[in-house]
Amino acid sequence: HTIIDSSGNMPRKYDSELEKKHLSLLRQYHFSLMTYEAMVTVLFEEIIEAGKLDFESVAKYMADHLWYGKEYELHDQDTKELLLKSRKWVDVLAPGIEAYLNALNMIKNEDVKEARNNLILATDSLTPKVEGLIREFYETIGKPTDKIKTERGGKQVTEKKGIDELLRESYASEIFGDDLLLLMKYVLIELSGYNLRNNVSHAFMFRENYLLIYTHWIFIIILRIGAYQISIKSK
Repeated sequence: HTIIDSSGNMPRKYDSELEKKHLSLLRQYHFSLMTYEAMVTVLFEEIIEAGKLDFESVAKYMADHLWYGKEYELHDQDTKELLLKSRKWVDVLAPGIEAYLNALNMIKNEDVKEARNNLILATDSLTPKVEGLIREFYETIGKPTDKIKTERGGKQVTEKKGIDELLRESYASEIFGDDLLLLMKYVLIELSGYNLRNNVSHAFMFRENYLLIYTHWIFIIILRIGAYQISIKSK
């Protein structure tokens, strides 16, 4: 009932019955996900082979149909000064999406070296963005994204919640549904899952650790979050 990472460290022990039950669930989910991963891999291979997936069409879809294309003004919370006339998530997602699609086409053309180079760029770019997307989502629908932290001496400061806290909020399941929430947890933050957010952010991954299926899931998660129909205020 322990997790051993690639360095031989033991970052987590599951001692209580509730923790063991949770670990058992994640291990069962792993085998279930393996079945879907074979299907997802074949699906994207066929789409790329048919020439039905390119950067221009994906960027247009995101801009036209997902809330990532919404423009809105960004003001300073204290002075109310206009900082940016417009801000769109599609702009910061685009480089990672382009690298991901380039990797798929290079795999098709059997250019393995360059495919992995683009895969690394795509994974490192898109994985941290999911946290920002979830935070933006919560802020838009009025859910708190800040927390109060007590420092030494009793001084209290506020800081943004991390993705672990955002995905473990009591209302997260109600918002995303159990299926999407479990997928996001397993891929992004679970120590007994892929734990991509931690591994990418802390540079625990080396060239051979970057797998195509990881980027498939990140791409799918981004599409799923963006498909919610929410109203972004102009200010």
